[in-house]
Amino acid sequence: MNRKSFMLSVFLVVLLVAGCGGSGGGGGTSDPGTDVTRPSVPAGLLSSPVSTTEIALSWTASTDDRAVTGYKIYRDDSYIASVAGTTGLDSGLTASTGYCYTVSAYDAANNESSQCSRICTATLHTGFGTNGTVVTNVTPSTSQIRGIAIQSDGKIVAAGRADTPDTDFAVVRYLGDGTLDPNFGTGGKTTTNVGTGGAETDWALAVALDSNGRIVAAGEADTVSTQDFAVVRYGVDGRVDTSFGGGDGIVTTDLQNDTDTVWAVAIQTDGRIVAAGDTFISGTGDRLSLVRYNADGSLDTSFGTGGKVVNTGMIIYGHAMKIQSDGKIVVVGQGWNAGAVEYQLAVVRYNSNGTLDTGFNGTGLVLVDIGTKSNGMAIALQPDGKIIAAGSAQIGIGNDDFLVTRLTTTGSLDTAFNAGGFIPGIVTTAAGTATTDRAYAVALQADRKIVAAGTCAGDFALIRYNPDGSLDTDADSTSSTWFGAAKNGIVTTSLGANTDEIWSMAIQSDGKIVAAGFSNDGIYNHFAVARYLSDGSLDVPY
Repeated sequence: MNRKSFMLSVFLVVLLVAGCGGSGGGGGTSDPGTDVTRPSVPAGLLSSPVSTTEIALSWTASTDDRAVTGYKIYRDDSYIASVAGTTGLDSGLTASTGYCYTVSAYDAANNESSQCSRICTATLHTGFGTNGTVVTNVTPSTSQIRGIAIQSDGKIVAAGRADTPDTDFAVVRYLGDGTLDPNFGTGGKTTTNVGTGGAETDWALAVALDSNGRIVAAGEADTVSTQDFAVVRYGVDGRVDTSFGGGDGIVTTDLQNDTDTVWAVAIQTDGRIVAAGDTFISGTGDRLSLVRYNADGSLDTSFGTGGKVVNTGMIIYGHAMKIQSDGKIVVVGQGWNAGAVEYQLAVVRYNSNGTLDTGFNGTGLVLVDIGTKSNGMAIALQPDGKIIAAGSAQIGIGNDDFLVTRLTTTGSLDTAFNAGGFIPGIVTTAAGTATTDRAYAVALQADRKIVAAGTCAGDFALIRYNPDGSLDTDADSTSSTWFGAAKNGIVTTSLGANTDEIWSMAIQSDGKIVAAGFSNDGIYNHFAVARYLSDGSLDVPY
């Protein structure tokens, strides 16, 4: 064979080997070449909320010239997961929150399709209770809330009374969705026998939280022959705090050897506890009284006389209290106006040492005279120091209306509040028609709108006012916000078969309104809590 023939034979062998798939092919199949074709875009993306923390996704399968390996899921333009099939579940989400999704397909060569059209949905709304309300039987008999406080984690602490069959302090803690907190007391509830008088009546009428999250409940306790100021401190788990008082978490204080009742409690920034209420002095009537305790429950002897202050002047009942940023103590209640021969809404301000603040109306006392009987039951402080007091005014026989007044820092009526009203600085509102409407609670929103709450014709009732004292309505159909389904600034809610009353209220950091009191089922009262959205509608799960 000559050289030319040999080179031709080698060339033919190379061609033959290449045509068989190359060296080591062994299978005799052809090389598919490099895959550069992307799958088709997934179609028909659907999303639906499964729970408060999960959203389910589904879509139509993509096609590919070879095969689709899987799908990539994107939430709000960020990749979150890959799946092999055409469904996905996104979990660990936040309740009542919207999320947007897209999906792409990819193959074994990691060719990825374009993302499909975006679709958005929201997780389920937790709401509160089953219909925005919760009624709790603390015991088989009567129970009712008189005070609430909201923890930083959104849990709601409610304090009041429960018949066991004696009447005892009762504290219940709810989770943010209205269910009982299993990590508090027994199944979310705890009761405490405070008094020592046998078949005694012990009431918690107010509650506050200290900086350590401990719960301070205050009210009255029966002793053998009297009723005394009573304060009980609980740990975060609902057990009495044995570092408070005499080792049992309880402190009782006798003021006048008769009936002494705490209606309000507040905790100073230094941890000292101020309790306000009234004491009955035989032969003269009730007198506004305050007691200040050190953080361990001992009397603070730097306050008043031995830790106590008893107003020995006119008859005054103390019903609500706030502590100003400067340490002064403001109490709202009801006082006897001898000149008008009438009980009237009263506001009293004390210096931090328990003496009357004469810079407040010259005497430390203001009686709000509207020409008829009135009563103060609630207080709120504005950031500018102005004082909002709420209660009721008797308008005709057996017909009370909500009463809200605003005072300046010096104790005069704020005439910019309800400026065009019959008495500037004061507003009265009928929640119903010829009904008994009384406010027992008041709170200030972040936008300075004022919410007063109580009862109207035996139902929960709330009324919201604008900062100028006008009702928060949409009377001219031009407002972007309003309160109440009728857009008239008024909300009423029936919870039970009989009387429902709000006795305490707080506004959450998200603006939702928590109102609490009791609901009667025709036989017994029970703890009752309702939560409202900013427009006054109930916070119903959906």
